[in-house]
Amino acid sequence: MPPYNGLLVSLVLSCLLLWSSIWTTQAFSSVNRRFHCRALGPLPRVLFVKYSQSVRDSILVTSPWAITHSSPATTTTALFSFKPAAVPLMDAGKALARSGEVLIEWTTAVDLYGGALSAAGAQLRNAGDSVAQAAASCRFKTGTELVCDELREAGTCLTEGVGKMQQAAAEARVDEWETLADKVEEATVYFETCGTRLEAAGAAIMQRQSVEAVGVHLVAAGTCLEGLSLFLKSLVDESDKKLQHEEAQAAAELAGQRMAYAAETMIQSGNNLQGIQPKATAKNWLKGGGGGG
Repeated sequence: MPPYNGLLVSLVLSCLLLWSSIWTTQAFSSVNRRFHCRALGPLPRVLFVKYSQSVRDSILVTSPWAITHSSPATTTTALFSFKPAAVPLMDAGKALARSGEVLIEWTTAVDLYGGALSAAGAQLRNAGDSVAQAAASCRFKTGTELVCDELREAGTCLTEGVGKMQQAAAEARVDEWETLADKVEEATVYFETCGTRLEAAGAAIMQRQSVEAVGVHLVAAGTCLEGLSLFLKSLVDESDKKLQHEEAQAAAELAGQRMAYAAETMIQSGNNLQGIQPKATAKNWLKGGGGGG
């Protein structure tokens, strides 16, 4: 091959390399301006070249030193399905609210209306309303945040009820009603523990814990409601000391029944979230006297 042919080939290759370098630089500058981010500035060490419609293909070239950005932290709740807990949790909320209302009726019958024990009954009613609101949102994944808020609100109501129960015990001692004071003091721990568990259930949703973890807290809260049902039933014995004892006894019995049903259905809602199904029995429908009204 003549020497000038080698020179010609070298010259052509040099021109092609120079043209390719100039074209790549211009293309990158154009795209970099187009994809400029106001918060981060030019894309760091990442070459993203997108051809115009006249060019046949698109090329994505990523440097081995490319910087990857992790997703930012967020406080939004994850979308979980709490539908298995919707029906029993609704029954639990309605029964809990009803038990609070009947406790207020009992205080009226024994001439304690307007006192701290009536206020504790109002807190039970408010907590039940919040639980029912949470249950109404359990049917929809988009209602997760509402479930979280309402469960925590129910926990707050019961926690505030602790102070009312302590005050009610003090009032009973002033009236020299020692047996009632002792029972109220013993029941205070159930208010506090149940409120803490409902608050923890809402916090578990906010922290994106598993559905099973939420169910564990609901089961624990339902167990505390069983203790409250025993307290309410024990008020039947205290009703004998008042003139309207028959009315007071009926109210105490009903309050205890409603609370027992609230406990049962709340435990069921927690078990449903954990995938635990109780064995069906012929007498299950008799417990609690039907739905929570």
